[in-house]
Amino acid sequence: MSHSSQFINHQLTLTYVVICVKNDGVGLRKTLHSIIGLDENFAIILVGASKQDFPDWETSLKFTFISDGGSGVYGAMNMALSTISNSGSFVFFLNAGDTLVSVSSLTEVTQALKNSNSLWAISKSYVNNGEDYLRTSSEDFSRLKSMTWGKRGFLQQATVIQRCAYESVGKFDESYLVAADLDFFCRLAEFSKPIELKIPLTNYFLGGYSSKMRHKACRELHQIRSKYNKSWNSKVYNFVSYSFYLFVLGPSMAFGYLDRKAPFITNSLRRLSVLRTNQ
Repeated sequence: MSHSSQFINHQLTLTYVVICVKNDGVGLRKTLHSIIGLDENFAIILVGASKQDFPDWETSLKFTFISDGGSGVYGAMNMALSTISNSGSFVFFLNAGDTLVSVSSLTEVTQALKNSNSLWAISKSYVNNGEDYLRTSSEDFSRLKSMTWGKRGFLQQATVIQRCAYESVGKFDESYLVAADLDFFCRLAEFSKPIELKIPLTNYFLGGYSSKMRHKACRELHQIRSKYNKSWNSKVYNFVSYSFYLFVLGPSMAFGYLDRKAPFITNSLRRLSVLRTNQ
């Protein structure tokens, strides 16, 4: 069942940019630098840092600081949501190190959502892993079945969501350490169809917690797919799943370890892959 946005005068609402940080002052300053230029229609919620950490920071934007980030990134995101009382407001999440492609891109995505009857918008992200490439959704990725089949699609950092959506389907399930965003999007996709935009919105920093916990991510993705996609629970797909763990997860974990210890090797492999693709 699809639900649309409730009637609200969006000219009177704010878009909250929520930035989560943990022991990454350099990445945080990079993120903050990218949002300079946002106007009075935006407010910033900074989770995991305090105002004292930025004595030289001057901006006209409204800032809210939550110095205690709670347990885990999804706990931090839920804490930020709890501070937003206006259900008609919009929420946009970034992690320290992620940046806006431009201030105008966020303004454009937010305005498109305000002009629609949807509760959320999906846009595009550049992913940086030594080489930049544009990651976007397929035409049907917002459909629940496509999401649970694990098709490569949108990122959390490419979505803007109305606050009331979290009231309707619930916040992030903190029992998941790295895939609570997919679980949330599955619930939201059952409830409301998004608008899909072709606007490059963010530069996603590849190298955070989820990138380093690939084995945990694979387990959680399997749990979520089993939860929302009945076909995934069949014997055939259980066999496929276990084969995936055996033949894909092992090499993936090895590659992740090599990425941390000898990044020059993995970056060379990525460049070689890009050259082959372009041939």
